[in-house]
Amino acid sequence: MKKVEAIVEFTLKKRFLLELEENKNEGQKVIDMINEMTPEACKQFLTSGFREIVIEEFSKETVVKKAINKFNPIYVISGEDGKDDGYDVESREIARLIQQDMSDNEIAMIIAETFNTIHHINLTMEDFLWPAEEIHYYLNETIQ
Repeated sequence: MKKVEAIVEFTLKKRFLLELEENKNEGQKVIDMINEMTPEACKQFLTSGFREIVIEEFSKETVVKKAINKFNPIYVISGEDGKDDGYDVESREIARLIQQDMSDNEIAMIIAETFNTIHHINLTMEDFLWPAEEIHYYLNETIQ
């Protein structure tokens, strides 16, 4: 048996009643609700509904591509209705340049420089902190 380091995406689509207080984050409310469940209730919650599981072998390029595609910077910048998830060139270049020991800010700077160069735009590293944080997390997360 061989062991392969992988990224697992688990999507659960479920209809349920959510009681929200004024000005509260819906996502955080769901996370809090799950954290408060008994183990049996949590198992029931997570094994019902519609699930989709995607498993991909772990690589730096896969991590970068997933984070950049999810963030979709050109769509965010332009506000256009289309979705461009064809960031292969950008993802390969960013993956080539980043190192595991880099900070979120250093990764965000590389992403900004790459997109600015390829797309002739002028964005700052702050514009790319969200995908940089996700990339940093996956590159530095200890496997359990």
